[in-house]
Amino acid sequence: MTHSCMTYRQHHIESRGAYRATFAFDLYEESMEVVKLQQLNEKMERLIARCRQLESDNAAMKAQQDAFHRERMQLMQKNDMARSKIEAMIGRLKSLEQSS
Repeated sequence: MTHSCMTYRQHHIESRGAYRATFAFDLYEESMEVVKLQQLNEKMERLIARCRQLESDNAAMKAQQDAFHRERMQLMQKNDMARSKIEAMIGRLKSLEQSS
């Protein structure tokens, strides 16, 4: 009977140890899942921040493009006005040359 009691105790101790090991492994797995979720959350936060930065950069570039377009249009108008004035001067010079 002593032998069976020892076996029971050993079995009880071993099963408690196995339970503790399983419990510890489960906690480890859960903590790894938490770590993975935290890492995923950090990546998502970085992606969101990057997306916001890209949106801001894109808006700034669009505004700059619009400004360049307006400046180009103004320069084209000035170029057309200068061309018209030069053509008018050439016409007056030709008419002065013909009248002399």
